[in-house]
Amino acid sequence: MAELDSLKLATRTIAQLGRSHRWQESLATLAATPRAFQNCILCNAAMNACAKSSNWHAALAILEDLQTQRVADVVSYSTAVSALERGNKWACALATLEEMRQAEVLPNTITCNAALSACEKSGKWQTALALLGRCRRLSVQADVVSFSAALSACEKGEAPWPMALQLLEAMTDQAVVPDVICLNAAISASHWPVALHLLRCMGQKRLRPTRTSYNAAISSCADGSEWQRALLLLARCRPDAVGFGSAMVALEREALWPLALHLLAASEKRSACDAVCFHNALTVCSAAKRWRECLGVLEQMGSRFGATLAACDQGLQSLEDWRQSLRLLSHMRQLKCPPDEVSYGLFFKALAMSGETFAAEMALKEMRAQTLQPNAHIYGSCMSMGNPEVWLRQMIAAQIELHTFAFTACIEAASPQHAHRLASEMQTRQLEPDLVALSLLSWSYTRARSGLRRAAEILGPLQRRAAAQLKP
Repeated sequence: MAELDSLKLATRTIAQLGRSHRWQESLATLAATPRAFQNCILCNAAMNACAKSSNWHAALAILEDLQTQRVADVVSYSTAVSALERGNKWACALATLEEMRQAEVLPNTITCNAALSACEKSGKWQTALALLGRCRRLSVQADVVSFSAALSACEKGEAPWPMALQLLEAMTDQAVVPDVICLNAAISASHWPVALHLLRCMGQKRLRPTRTSYNAAISSCADGSEWQRALLLLARCRPDAVGFGSAMVALEREALWPLALHLLAASEKRSACDAVCFHNALTVCSAAKRWRECLGVLEQMGSRFGATLAACDQGLQSLEDWRQSLRLLSHMRQLKCPPDEVSYGLFFKALAMSGETFAAEMALKEMRAQTLQPNAHIYGSCMSMGNPEVWLRQMIAAQIELHTFAFTACIEAASPQHAHRLASEMQTRQLEPDLVALSLLSWSYTRARSGLRRAAEILGPLQRRAAAQLKP
């Protein structure tokens, strides 16, 4: 009797520790219990404590011990699968289900929901749908949680949108009534016409759409570039930062920068603005090539959240005039976001269109002063301005790895005579040519209308090596 009371006390203690996420103390309590008195209920409580803290390693160790004793029950397996779900180990969760089948322990709805949730987190929608079908064959009753997880897996895994409708039809067939969470997942997984239809259906089912419902519908409209519908939905709800940000995405294809800036201002006025809103507004202004507006958004972003390197690079992509790029490059330091190799690469891309070789030389010196190493793509931009062999020598002196891209840029900018020498250099360095390099060389030799014999000597081996690359 005393042993039984001690066992009950240990079980209650482990359960309480688990609720407080004190899994180490739970395991210590389990270890302190004499082995002869440890039963499945006590071990399941310890597993649950580990699962709540996402410690799936410890949970599996306890399950393995129960399997060795052949006392693991449906709660044991369900708890282990739940621990694996929290640890984002969907494959291990399915493997545990297979072990359950081999042990002839039938799963229940809780087991299947934990496995479905594991698939949902990883966007494994095909696996989730297969698991849902398997549950039905085993006469396990799927509930609204099961279907919500499957629908969310379809959304995260970018499944074809008709899958969401099929799941909703399956819910009707199995007499499972969808709730708001379930319909929100279906809206997120659907093409915009279906998403709007489901939003309307909520009212017919006496379900009140939430802010998440509207955000999901706005996002679906944004994916379909239906910016008018996205803005109408935005006006019908009390939008948060997610809603404003999603609506801005809808404006990108049409480069509707005035509307994007209007939404950004509205989100700030409502205190519903985050860094994503600034990023999305910047993307729209960048698509419209509005460099002044890009700078303005970056300044606002820097004062509120601190500008990010990705945001600054997004602004640089919008600039075609090298002077504008230079201004933003300098401004990045004021925003406490110093440019990196990618930023300079975008700047050199703008320089290449202007042919400003002096500015390129100065920018290369500036990069080295900041201990930034110019890469082959930066030198490729320099080569396209002219004097490719000069830039190539600088590249070799800087000990930058040579590859086909650099020679292709040289050949494109070079005279036929220089292109001939560069082709020989490629052959000497045993670099594999790409189709662009071969096309440029052929065009260069044709333009020269001379040296055809030498051209055959150079192009022949290069073409054979390129053809060998294409063979499986």
